[in-house]
Amino acid sequence: MPVSTRSKRKVEKDTSDQETEEMPAKKIKTTKAKKTTTKKASKNTSNEKDTVQEAKVQEKKPAKRKPRIIEVFDLKINWQCERDYSGYENFEQSVSDKIEKEFQSNNKVGSASIKVDDERFEIDFSNLVRRSELGRTKRVKRVEHKNNLKQVDVSELDELFNAYESVGDQEIKGEIGGDGIMKFAEDVGVDPEQVQLLVLFWKLGCKKQYVITKEEFTTGMAKLGMETLDKIKTKLPSIDEVELKNKSDVEFTDFYNFCFFYVKSPEQKSLPLESAVPTWRLILPANKCPYIEDWIRYMETENKKSVTHDTWKQFNEFRKDKVDFEKYDPNLGAYPTAIDDFVQFYLDNNKKK
Repeated sequence: MPVSTRSKRKVEKDTSDQETEEMPAKKIKTTKAKKTTTKKASKNTSNEKDTVQEAKVQEKKPAKRKPRIIEVFDLKINWQCERDYSGYENFEQSVSDKIEKEFQSNNKVGSASIKVDDERFEIDFSNLVRRSELGRTKRVKRVEHKNNLKQVDVSELDELFNAYESVGDQEIKGEIGGDGIMKFAEDVGVDPEQVQLLVLFWKLGCKKQYVITKEEFTTGMAKLGMETLDKIKTKLPSIDEVELKNKSDVEFTDFYNFCFFYVKSPEQKSLPLESAVPTWRLILPANKCPYIEDWIRYMETENKKSVTHDTWKQFNEFRKDKVDFEKYDPNLGAYPTAIDDFVQFYLDNNKKK
């Protein structure tokens, strides 16, 4: 049946009204969806910001230092001599100390004459043999004992070593060089031109001039009780007082002999005067050797030779013996010719005054 025009218009209007009613509903749903998405995006952005901030905080926190524990100890030395029948027996401690002193001052090679009461014998360090005045030989050996064994965390020393190792134009792996040593001295408040650094090199057992290896630095500092920067700053400025002035002359002799081998170049047998003179002034001030300037003047104006190891050692022995210059007899042959000539030089110059 045909639909009238009026009916068609009514149907079209009803359809249009229905669509108009549905549109706001769709728009509301779309708006809600957008808001939900925006909130989620905002929340994600906030979480990302929090994560970045937490990461920055973690970056600022210093990494926890991993401990590195080593054993340190005081080394006691006993020298032993072969028995007539079998095995070895200890020298008396005083004799053992004399042999060890000569062993160290001769740089662990060569030989030394040892006098005990009325007996004199020779120790050949290169072959570890004792030789009597009659030529009889016996084998000797050097025995090490570890005393006062303790464990020390050297992780901070490792960090310090790494920092000073990289100072300077030429970076040598595993060594602190001259520039690094100067920076270290500045940081801990020690004048590099004073004796404290030289005493430190001696206690660390340094083998090369103006070079400290990692083993020397970490183990040596730990033995000295300087395993942290704060302890180094506290103890190093007075190391000469602790290790030398407050102890017997045995320690000073060991330090004095160390200086000879430390200051000279490895290829040199003798120490040039230009190196010996400032070293004498540094380690033998007037309160320790009243005539040190007279000795230096004699060496520079009269002797004019490089200083042999024997002359270096014997001058210290002469100083320790507190010899009376007026009663000195060069015919006894107790000291090398350089000492004999110095005594005469001293007497002549003091008479003129």
